[in-house]
Amino acid sequence: MIRSFVLQAGFGIALGVGIAGIVGLLARSFLVLLQVPYVPMILVISGLLMGVAVVAAFLPAMRATRIEPVVALKCE
Repeated sequence: MIRSFVLQAGFGIALGVGIAGIVGLLARSFLVLLQVPYVPMILVISGLLMGVAVVAAFLPAMRATRIEPVVALKCE
């Protein structure tokens, strides 16, 4: 469960970084004075987003492991 969620988040972050790179190149071609190195900022934000995704997947998974399977089946 956690692995699939983290893979989906990683795919989304990679896609977002790719799109941000393309948009950055387009912005540099249109705006002459834009010389800001934004690569470290994108990497830091991507790492932060991946950390949030891992926590968002880990907390419900840990809560689900505390429930006994017999009790969960009786409720349904």
